[in-house]
Amino acid sequence: VVLLLLMVLVGCVAVPPVDVVQEKQHKLKIRGEVSDEKRTCIFDALSFLPEKVRQSVEEIHLRKDIEHFTYLYLDKGWRIARGHNCTYGGRKVCLRSEELDYKLVWHEVTHVYNLTLKDRDKFLEEWAKIAGDVYVPNYENWYWIDASDGLFTWYSRKNVIEDVAEWVEECLDYLHLNPKTTVFTNKHLKTDNRYRQKLACLHKYGFIDESDYKKLKPLFE
Repeated sequence: VVLLLLMVLVGCVAVPPVDVVQEKQHKLKIRGEVSDEKRTCIFDALSFLPEKVRQSVEEIHLRKDIEHFTYLYLDKGWRIARGHNCTYGGRKVCLRSEELDYKLVWHEVTHVYNLTLKDRDKFLEEWAKIAGDVYVPNYENWYWIDASDGLFTWYSRKNVIEDVAEWVEECLDYLHLNPKTTVFTNKHLKTDNRYRQKLACLHKYGFIDESDYKKLKPLFE
């Protein structure tokens, strides 16, 4: 007797395991249409993250359905995200398969680590105290304005959570992909103490390892 269970899940639904890759080293499952190229991209990206950050994520879902990543930005219309945390599980992320790259992996896995951090409340309180009143609902208005105020990108102005993920993403981008990235030519890095303090905060709570911290620190002094 075969029982068929039809389930309708609100929000993020489980991706059928077309191809499931389980890597013991990372204790990670990749679900969706997984090619060797995508698998290599994901695990190469993870290799640049501290071990605790890598191990915080349990599943990565690769999806092509754009509707799944659509969200409403204020009253200005719909936007399409490149990835997000799965709404049905704190240690899972969904990534748009056609958008997959190192920076996307770093950004979304940082969200998972943030959510599962043991001292999360303390970390967020400390970060918010450093940041000050810089987050705004209409963050897209800052798209063409050079980063400042302890922030690296216009998207950092959305909220504390995105600010942290953007910081980790941009730091790793500078160290491992693009040393000429414009955020590190920012004229405020050495004059606004929030940049130095945020870097130290990321290091303190394990978002960035000791080696990367030592390489980045001189840029802010």
